[in-house]
Amino acid sequence: MSYTYKLILILNVFLIFLCSNASFAETDKRVFHHSLHSFNPKEVSILFDFTDLNRMSHPMKVWDGLWIKINNIKNLKVKEGVFAYNVQFASDAKFKNILIPVNQPGHGITSNSIAAYHFRNADNSGTNEAGPLNVNAPQETRLIKYKGFDALIRILNFEIIGINKKEFVPAFAGIEFMIIVNKNN
Repeated sequence: MSYTYKLILILNVFLIFLCSNASFAETDKRVFHHSLHSFNPKEVSILFDFTDLNRMSHPMKVWDGLWIKINNIKNLKVKEGVFAYNVQFASDAKFKNILIPVNQPGHGITSNSIAAYHFRNADNSGTNEAGPLNVNAPQETRLIKYKGFDALIRILNFEIIGINKKEFVPAFAGIEFMIIVNKNN
């Protein structure tokens, strides 16, 4: 074999090793592509982009009698970033009458809470995929049903920090998602 051929072969093996070994990564950054166009008059699409980690959304009117806001969920083990975001709907702007999803459990993992650990496996060593370390959690598309409307959450992109280390809890450094609210009647 020629010297050039051996060098290319070694370089290719090294690159394959680097690309396939997730333990080198210090962040988990992914982008999901979705078609977001709709001409349905009973449908409202809202884009949320949280790169300012201390920011929470203010109540936003979806239509008469329906408001939405996104809350940061704190976790004392998270040193940097945001542990999760919670999607809430209410029938009033002051959120005194919060609407409860009809297709979500009363406790545990729910689709209206978007947590960074949903996208990591059980020991935080890789992405959440089928297998023994799978975290049974909603992924980049989540449908939440309410009385009178549905909310489809589509995660467009995120960056997770605090990964590949068992002592850290994964957290969002940023996230962008679309919520498509659709009237049922």
